[in-house]
Amino acid sequence: MTLIENSDRGITLSKPLAWVMLIGLLTAGISFGTTMGALTGQISVLQAQLQGTAATLTEVRAGLDQSRQERERLAARIGTIERNEARVDQRLANIEAGVARSEAGVSRLLSYFDQERVRP
Repeated sequence: MTLIENSDRGITLSKPLAWVMLIGLLTAGISFGTTMGALTGQISVLQAQLQGTAATLTEVRAGLDQSRQERERLAARIGTIERNEARVDQRLANIEAGVARSEAGVSRLLSYFDQERVRP
């Protein structure tokens, strides 16, 4: 008995070969379906992780934007403080120069009074 015959009705298969082919196709289908189900489950897990990562990335970007704005605000404030400090330094230099001139004037006056006291 042959497994495959060619007859007037077309190609015929013996029952054992037909059962083997049917079971092989069913096994392949179940295996393919199981694999696709597992892959679909893993894709869902990866999508959830990706969404979590995207949310975290959005939070990080927002934090970076806030940090950048805070840094710019502080830089502007520091610039203002430095300009004020330069003005204060200039004022102190002017005050020191005035004090030095006053001390020189007082010294000249004292010297003049000392000379007048020494003269009889």
